[in-house]
Amino acid sequence: MLRTIYGFQPDVQTPHDSRLEFSIHPKPRGWKQSHTLAWEFEELSEVTSAATFAWPNRFSRHIGDKAFGLLMAELVGVNVPQTTVFGRRVAPFRFGQPTGSLEVWTRTCPHEPEPGRFPTLKGWTDPFRLMADQDPDHRVIASVLCQAAVPAAYSGAAIVTIGGQLLVEGLPGEGDGLMLGLDLPEELPATVTRNVAEVFRKLAEVLGDVRFEWVHDGQKVWIVQLHRGATQTSQTVLVPGEADQWHPFEATRGLEALRAFLKELPQDAGVRIKGDVGLTSHIADTIRRANRPARLCTSV
Repeated sequence: MLRTIYGFQPDVQTPHDSRLEFSIHPKPRGWKQSHTLAWEFEELSEVTSAATFAWPNRFSRHIGDKAFGLLMAELVGVNVPQTTVFGRRVAPFRFGQPTGSLEVWTRTCPHEPEPGRFPTLKGWTDPFRLMADQDPDHRVIASVLCQAAVPAAYSGAAIVTIGGQLLVEGLPGEGDGLMLGLDLPEELPATVTRNVAEVFRKLAEVLGDVRFEWVHDGQKVWIVQLHRGATQTSQTVLVPGEADQWHPFEATRGLEALRAFLKELPQDAGVRIKGDVGLTSHIADTIRRANRPARLCTSV
């Protein structure tokens, strides 16, 4: 990952029974004028620490959560569309594979996930103007992605439910309407669902439970967004829990209305979602991130 972003691999070749404290630098530093500086080295008779993986983390926030997730997907070995990252704090870098399309998507990339809050645009848009317009204070958006479009036969998303089962939702064509809650999931061909499940298993072997947005071009699955972790969602409950009072929300009102609704919701209140909504949509993700008890129903 560091080689992809900075163009060099850190020089940390040391014996296994040792400890090296180091830093890396885009510009050459130190008396050797290298990109890796060693600050402290010691030999150890026994190494007892173990690696852990947390996400979001400081580095994922540094380059933007979407960029970090897509890089993780590529390192695992699944298909990721060719992507150029225009960052606030790092020089532009590229990864991924050509998709066979000359079209592109321009995707805003916040430090941490903000489902549906910032625009995803079909076609090329000035990334620096987009960041300036959407985040003039430089507080929320870490980068903008220019991502090769995938000729979409089917598109959708996948999550792990509270029962540990993989839930795959999608529909024919491009899936931006599904993610925004404007379109509902449709029945998918068995081959598409099976291909998505195979990609999930490959990712889960390395990262544990994941949730992701995918596009199927008729031959293979491409990952266009990836996050780590399962959900507590079932077919009738978005977020489990009890509440002293329940407030209804019409799913057709859309994402911005939902954000305002959740902001004003009393602390002891839960949400009853009225109307159909995809369990993998940004509407469902926004409610899950708010961590309020939420149930699905057709009437309130």
